[in-house]
Order: sequence, then structure tokens, then C-alpha cells
Amino acid sequence: MTSKIDQEEKHLTGFNKYFNTTTTNGRVNISCATFAAIGMYLLYLKFRPKHEKPQNKQLK
Repeated sequence: MTSKIDQEEKHLTGFNKYFNTTTTNGRVNISCATFAAIGMYLLYLKFRPKHEKPQNKQLK
């Protein structure tokens, strides 16, 4: 006997097969992708080039 979820999984193709909210695996994939995107953004912020501030030269 197939359950309703198994029947829904059979007609899913492409992107929807891996990222859907009806199956546990789909929800896990969505959360992993979210955490990976946040981690990549934080790494970008940490390693991006810093802008050097120009030094003020005071004339005396």
C-alpha cells in the first residue's frame, strides 16, 4: 500500500523533487540550504576587503 506522501513524491520532478514542504527530506533540504546561504554570507562579510580610511595630514 502506498501512502499519500509516496504518491505525491512520484509526480514531483526537478527542483520540486528536492525542495518541497510535503516531505521530511524536502524540509531538511530547505533548512540546509538556508543555513548554507547564511554561512556563506557571514564568510563573505568576514573576508571581504576592508576599506582603508585616508589619514588626515595636518599642516602646521
